[in-house]
Amino acid sequence: MGFLGLFFTAGALLLMFLTLLGGARNSRPLNEIFFLQVDTSNIPGAPSLSRWTFWEICAVTANGKNLCGSSYPDFPFDPPSHRNFDTTQNIPSAFIG
Repeated sequence: MGFLGLFFTAGALLLMFLTLLGGARNSRPLNEIFFLQVDTSNIPGAPSLSRWTFWEICAVTANGKNLCGSSYPDFPFDPPSHRNFDTTQNIPSAFIG
């Protein structure tokens, strides 16, 4: 039983480490770790495809790679706010409080 606990603890630490590193640099494999990918083509000022990472929102290039700017802690699921798209046009009503 001791080994099983150690195994799960090591797995949890690895996944937390990958979550924190995902989106921190725009290089492989870190730019392929993200929480959510959404088609944002109908939102004014937003890229056609967006990926939320721990650090920011990244646009997706034609070849499927992240196009991220400088890294800073982001507030991932707040599309209408000034931190993300700064508009409520074409944002689902569930996000507008």
